[in-house]
Amino acid sequence: MKNIPALIEALDDDGEKGPRRALRALVALGRPALKPLLESAADPRIRLRRWALEALGEIGGPQTRLAIRKGTRDPAMSVRYHALQALRRTRDPQAVPLLIRLLEDPSGGIRINAVDALAALKSKRAVPALRKRLKDPKDYVRRQARKALAALKA
Repeated sequence: MKNIPALIEALDDDGEKGPRRALRALVALGRPALKPLLESAADPRIRLRRWALEALGEIGGPQTRLAIRKGTRDPAMSVRYHALQALRRTRDPQAVPLLIRLLEDPSGGIRINAVDALAALKSKRAVPALRKRLKDPKDYVRRQARKALAALKA
């Protein structure tokens, strides 16, 4: 078995290659990597939190959901983004209200990805919030909201 602590530390390396390799190895390990990844999702280092959430989203399962949900409230936009993507992958039944809240995020990038995630989850509960995005200050969010509403036939 690979050295889990070394793989966790590699998630905080600069660039994409090293962390991406470590992420793939941790995801392949599955359950044995869960506890260190859950701890890393709360680490003070932004890069480590971001990659840990991505790995948790790929591993999935009920034990990952709380950390992923917490990640949607992280002060760092990149961490919120990866938490959002993890929510989308895990198909968490409680994801819809969190994704609706992310439609109000200060980052247009987060908002557009929340629109996409809600469309992918085919949530009719999201229709009123998606309609509000038709007046979003960012044109790309407005366009995506129109597409999502059309896909939901709302």
